[in-house]
Amino acid sequence: MTNALRIIVLLSSILYTSASATIINIPGDYPTIQQGIDASNDGDTVLVQPGTYYENINFNGHNIVLGSLFLTTGDTSYIEQTVIDGDSAGTVVTFGDSEDSTTIITGFSIQNGYAENGGGVYCDSGSSPMIYYNIIRENSSYAHGGGIYCIRSSPNIRNNAINGNYADAGGGIYSMLSNIKILDNIISDNISDTGGGVCSAESFFIINNNIINGNIAEAWNGCGGGICCVVDSYGLIYNNTISENSVDAAGGGIFCSESNPTIKNNIIQYNDAYA
Repeated sequence: MTNALRIIVLLSSILYTSASATIINIPGDYPTIQQGIDASNDGDTVLVQPGTYYENINFNGHNIVLGSLFLTTGDTSYIEQTVIDGDSAGTVVTFGDSEDSTTIITGFSIQNGYAENGGGVYCDSGSSPMIYYNIIRENSSYAHGGGIYCIRSSPNIRNNAINGNYADAGGGIYSMLSNIKILDNIISDNISDTGGGVCSAESFFIINNNIINGNIAEAWNGCGGGICCVVDSYGLIYNNTISENSVDAAGGGIFCSESNPTIKNNIIQYNDAYA
C-alpha cells in the first residue's frame, strides 16, 4: 500500500467513526489545545489550525481525536505547519488515564519537551492511543524515552518521523511493561546511553516496516544502537531497515539480553559497535 493510500484509508476511518461527533476548533472555539480537550466529550474531534502552540497537553481520559488540518485534507504539509512546542517545561503530550484505542493524535510536530520520562509523548495507566502521522523531534528525557515513553500501556505508533530526541535509555522510544506496536515509522538520529532508536524492557512488541537509521547509544557500556531488548522482552522484529546505527559497546543494530524476539526479513547493514 502506498503512503498516499494509507493516508486515505486512515482519514476515512477516523472521519467515519467521528461523523456524529462535535468538532471543536482551535483557536476559533478555544484559544488553546488544552482548553479544547477539556471541553470535549468522548468521540469528539479537536481540530487545530496551523500555528505554533506552546503547551504541555494532557488528554485526561478523554477518548477523542486531536488533529491538525492534515486530518481533514490529507495534506502532509500541515504536519510541519502545526506545532505543539513543550518549551522545555515538561512532556508535550500525555496519555495517562486509560484513554482507549479510539483516542488519536495525528498531524502535528511535537517538539521541545523535557521531562524525566517521555519528553515528547508519555503513555501510562492502561492507555492505548493511536499516534499516527506526526513528527516527534528534539525532545529530551533525563531517564527514559526521549521521543515516546510507554509504561503499562498499549499504544499504536504508526507512520511517524521520530528524530533528534535524547534520553538515558530509549532515545526514540522506550517501552516497559507494555504491549506496543511500532509500524511504518522513520526512527532516526536519536541519541541515548542505551537503545538509541528503540529500547524495550519487560514488554511485548511488534516492530514492523520501520526505517531505523543513524541512532546512537553513546555510553561506554551502552547497548543497542538501533534496538535494545532486555529483561523478558519478546515479540516480532520484521521487515525493517536497520542501518548506520552505532554503539560504544555491543549491538550496533540490535542488542538482546534475557529476551526472546523473533527477528526475520530485515535489512541490517552498516551498523557499528566499538567494544
